Amino acid sequence: MLNDFNLTKLPPYGKLFVTLFCVLVLFIVIWMSILGMMEARLIGDFANEEQAFEEYDAQADLNTIELDDKAVTPPDWSDSGEQEPIDSEELDDYEEYAEDQVDADDEALTFWEKFKENMEWAIEHLSTQTLIFFGLGLLFIFTTYPAGVKKFFLWLPAILIILHVLGISGFDFCWPAKFFTWVCGPLLLITLFIMSLMILTNVRKKA
Repeated sequence: MLNDFNLTKLPPYGKLFVTLFCVLVLFIVIWMSILGMMEARLIGDFANEEQAFEEYDAQADLNTIELDDKAVTPPDWSDSGEQEPIDSEELDDYEEYAEDQVDADDEALTFWEKFKENMEWAIEHLSTQTLIFFGLGLLFIFTTYPAGVKKFFLWLPAILIILHVLGISGFDFCWPAKFFTWVCGPLLLITLFIMSLMILTNVRKKA
């Protein structure tokens, strides 16, 4: 019975549901593509922020602080209240302390903490992509395309999802992981986009 059923035999409201679902998936794919390009710095005005950070003159700020500290002296609590100026050595100590804090923050995450973050990121992608794949794949089964085409478009996104998730899990640990993340992700979006268009085209056919 299922072999004889396809999307072209759906009632008008059934075809409307399929159409709306595919349109929503197209929106998801487009939004995820834009977000991915922003993450890869392919679009967006990130150059000005990086340039401002590179041109930031920390020494000038320290010199300003030093001038301010020379103008205002803190009380010396060790005696009757006499004040003593803050010298440049104390400023140097503060600068070294600030730099050490920045370095400590960068190295704060251990291997397992970073891996845990990657796994949390990966499971979010896996959950979302699996739901989209299930919906599109189920509809694609009932299109009128040949069996070989159906098998191809079921295997391809499944493999890409697995490789993409593995890449995210190992991100920053090895270069193949970055390769799988940045290559399989866009390929998956392109595949889902094509599947959505193919379903939309098929559902408009007359039985």
